[in-house]
Amino acid sequence: MPGLNENHRRHLLLTFQHVDETLSRTFAAARQSQKDSLFQTLKYDFTPDQEYLIAVYLKELRRAMARIIRAHGLTIPEPQISALWAFRSTLLAVSNTLEEIRPQYMVGYGPVDESAREDLQTISAELLNIIDQLGKSLAEPPGGNISARLHRLGNPDQTAALAAQLAEIITRRNLVEIRPALAVLVERMEHTELEIAVFGRVSAGKSSLLNFLWQHDILPVGAVPVTTIPTRLIYGPVLKVTVKTGSDKSMVIQPTQIEDFVTQIGNPDNCKHVTEVGIELPCTRMVRGIAFVDTPGLGALGGQGSADALAYLPRCDIGLVLASAAVGLTDMDIELVAALRRAGGEIMVLLTKADLLPEHDLASVLTYAQDQLRHHLDNPPEIHAVSVRAPQAPMTWDWFDQSLAPLLGRAAALRAASIQHKLKQLGGTVTDILKRRAQAADATTRNDDDGNVAVLLAHGTMVLDAAGRVSAASLPTPRRLADDIIDRTAQTLAQGSWDVEKASQEISAIARARVTQTAGDIIRQLTDVRDQVERSLRKAADLLACPSPGELPPIAGLPIFDPASIAAAARPHVPTWTKISVVMRRHVLAEQFRKSVQSRLGAVLLDYNKRLWHWRGGMLGDLSIHYHAAAAVLRAAATACRGHCDGNILADIAVLEQALAQLSAAADRHPDLD
Repeated sequence: MPGLNENHRRHLLLTFQHVDETLSRTFAAARQSQKDSLFQTLKYDFTPDQEYLIAVYLKELRRAMARIIRAHGLTIPEPQISALWAFRSTLLAVSNTLEEIRPQYMVGYGPVDESAREDLQTISAELLNIIDQLGKSLAEPPGGNISARLHRLGNPDQTAALAAQLAEIITRRNLVEIRPALAVLVERMEHTELEIAVFGRVSAGKSSLLNFLWQHDILPVGAVPVTTIPTRLIYGPVLKVTVKTGSDKSMVIQPTQIEDFVTQIGNPDNCKHVTEVGIELPCTRMVRGIAFVDTPGLGALGGQGSADALAYLPRCDIGLVLASAAVGLTDMDIELVAALRRAGGEIMVLLTKADLLPEHDLASVLTYAQDQLRHHLDNPPEIHAVSVRAPQAPMTWDWFDQSLAPLLGRAAALRAASIQHKLKQLGGTVTDILKRRAQAADATTRNDDDGNVAVLLAHGTMVLDAAGRVSAASLPTPRRLADDIIDRTAQTLAQGSWDVEKASQEISAIARARVTQTAGDIIRQLTDVRDQVERSLRKAADLLACPSPGELPPIAGLPIFDPASIAAAARPHVPTWTKISVVMRRHVLAEQFRKSVQSRLGAVLLDYNKRLWHWRGGMLGDLSIHYHAAAAVLRAAATACRGHCDGNILADIAVLEQALAQLSAAADRHPDLD
């Protein structure tokens, strides 16, 4: 075909492309109609001979078009769009479409009663969760990156060996539902560092104690609030200080520059946006795998430092609560201990600056502090007196060697035992699934229990989804809370005589009680969510006659409320009541409180509301991760007989059973880990 110009040639190429795509799409749709598509557009009525003829002639047609394209010097363009990207984009569009079947959108098609509303909520939550899980899985590297992460651990023990074999078999057997559960365990294996957070009020001696333990005067100390940024100390062969900022950037600084980043004077109100300062330093008493965190002092008028300190409550493995022996334990210290207990970590209480008291006075203070802890807690933690000054300094090393070091060993052993137990449980589940596949390979019928399991698990998904859609607007507003606290305080004080100190204590107590009520409502809601989804898992497991695939995380780590700055601002004038009625007293006091403390009270309540809601979101996120991982395991067990079975499946079963036996044998040799 001589004389074809560029436009002719381009049209020729586009025509061939259209012919190829049209015939391929129609033939693929016809063949797909007998396979997996739920809504078939074509009725499959090809005979085997016709299907063969179509395949042969399509191949011949493509061969002819390819020859013509080459003859005219045309080039078939290489595909530019990623199929993975296109599919993930399609998932986003599908998610938006499924959103529209939620009850709030379906009312446009007619009234939706309560029964239909719950049904639609369950349907949309189940389907959206499947799309979401698929999207997250596709975002991961092949194999879920689990094998590479295990390789980086560099740990050749039986636990890591079983995890690696599970990862390989899960990928080979296409048990994608199991992968999230294994990923959760691998994440726990990756975080082997034991974290010891040091808490306490301003000037409790946290930085001084850490300087003493690490045998370096590295942390700034002083009588005024000094540490305002969480500072992390770990073992390293040489001294190195790294500053991390909110933009996920880090920089190495000189040790003499630490004050410029962690103190209120050097970094006022954290204007440099520092999130953490990390210090590596050599120390003969410290080993790798242990991190001490110096948290900002609680009770300072600048509230962000306290918030940063309290954020470490759910993260630390061991919490050290410090209080000056000269002051003793305050209500704030006891509440901090209780919050750590709720977070599930190990706790020790240290009375610092023991050198300030004579020996007999120190013994009395220790006894009184122990009585306080026993009064407020069912299982009070150990309490010790420490000092960094001679001649009492040896008592600090006695505490470190006799109490903290054994606790570190127990914490590491408990963590290892927990991972081993969960890994053995998951390995047993995978083995059971493979055995079901092997047994069902030649079966002509299958058990339809997986349909009932799907309904149960869909209900759990709906419960989590509904909880996640609750708005922070459901919390009482700080202004309304502040007005209520002020009115209650004024009402109480108007009944009798009082002084400034009593007024400060009263407004602090009422604020704490009111905030505790709000926090209690959140805890009850989360506990109800946890109970419901755990019940769904348990019922599904019972239906399949298999053990529950894991425990859900406890509701723990509630942020604590620090009313110290409120008490400091609450300084009403103390009038001399004569013939003023109680109603008038209440009015006068309320006005004084509003002038002196309402602004500070509102700011503190707003900050706590934000931390409380952030904690709630984090707890729901943890529940969701663990629930969906466990639900995926149960779905895999329910549909085990659908999987492909080949001769090597028995070999995989044997490998897993051998690895499980070796792990159990290792646990028997070290019973302290079980």
